[in-house]
Amino acid sequence: MKVWLGIVLLWLLVPAPAIAQTVVRITDGDTLVVNLRGGQQERIRLACIDAPEMRQVPFVWCS
Repeated sequence: MKVWLGIVLLWLLVPAPAIAQTVVRITDGDTLVVNLRGGQQERIRLACIDAPEMRQVPFVWCS
């Protein structure tokens, strides 16, 4: 049991490699487009973010 716990803790402490280089645009409060290595673009949607969508009235008031 202690071995598995040690493996899990080690896995959680190892940093993930950085992939994204540049944010191209933010499409909503929780969605953005980034440039990846090799010239590809990727759409990323952030989880558990309570942000207004583009068509919601409070978003228009703030922007």
